[in-house]
Amino acid sequence: TAEQSQTNFTVGTPVFVVNTNVGSTTMGIPRWKGFMMPGDTNRFWVTMADWGSTPNHLAYSTDAGLSWVAAGITLPDDQSLDQHVSLAGDEAGNIYTVFPYSQDIQLRKVNFPAQSQTDKDPVRLVSAGAGSAAGPRANVMIQPSNQRLWVFTRESYIPSQNVRYHYSDNDGVSWTRGVADPTFADQVRIGSMPYVNGQPALVVLYLGSSLGFKYYM
Repeated sequence: TAEQSQTNFTVGTPVFVVNTNVGSTTMGIPRWKGFMMPGDTNRFWVTMADWGSTPNHLAYSTDAGLSWVAAGITLPDDQSLDQHVSLAGDEAGNIYTVFPYSQDIQLRKVNFPAQSQTDKDPVRLVSAGAGSAAGPRANVMIQPSNQRLWVFTRESYIPSQNVRYHYSDNDGVSWTRGVADPTFADQVRIGSMPYVNGQPALVVLYLGSSLGFKYYM
């Protein structure tokens, strides 16, 4: 019954993950921030904004989140990561992160086991000059059916082109791009999810509009 379903669970004790130098290192703002490996659910990664001489941008757990290691992995090359970072992982345990950098959107892959600086690929450019009134934003996901890398971005000062898609089959070395949603609205927010029949779904929130939320397959 509904009453039983509400009582047959427990809430565990909070577990410390990592300290950061960023007061607004939110885990929300509808972007993926964590990934648990499907084939080994003991392996779990989270990403967070941080800066300073010894920042941590990626923490990992090998015991399903009971304990965490912050190994000093940095994602941008200048050691300062924006709070709007997004993270996804593939079936092999490779981690993909996208983040705004100045007016660009950048991507960094961290190869399995994704536990040290030596596991990082070079930074890849997703979109250059992606500025917008509220700053460039991006969300990354892996398509389950074919492991294709997708990045959805909110960019540009042109409302008819401000929500775009980018996909890559070679870890971001090259991209196919286009306009995902010509919103014709200045104030929108984006998210994405790969779990609608195994297909990428783009979620768009229209702020200050009766349109509300929409999603696009």
